[in-house]
Amino acid sequence: MPPQPETGAQPLTRMTIPMLAVLAALTDGGGGWYGLRIAGATALRTGTVYPLLTRLERAGWVTATWEDKNSPDEKKDPGARRKYYQLTPQGRENALRALRQREEALARFRSPG
Repeated sequence: MPPQPETGAQPLTRMTIPMLAVLAALTDGGGGWYGLRIAGATALRTGTVYPLLTRLERAGWVTATWEDKNSPDEKKDPGARRKYYQLTPQGRENALRALRQREEALARFRSPG
């Protein structure tokens, strides 16, 4: 799908169960979520999580920043630099709406009659 001319963002065309799981994790954290942590929290494989995060970034729902290993404020970790993901204000609003719609759909499915 071509980018939208105003923002350059690519709209999300479908909301999958893995996408909802990633959004639920991101709405629960406030920041500090990196790909491997999201994968662990959602029980999804990193091969699923990272493409979803890229889609969310392209849609403007998520911003990402790389860990600064030289910063005295950063925890010293001998591993590779981490890329931290955080919902944008609009992304948070969209994520909460999508999660609410999922809960409403599940409630309708569960209710008798």
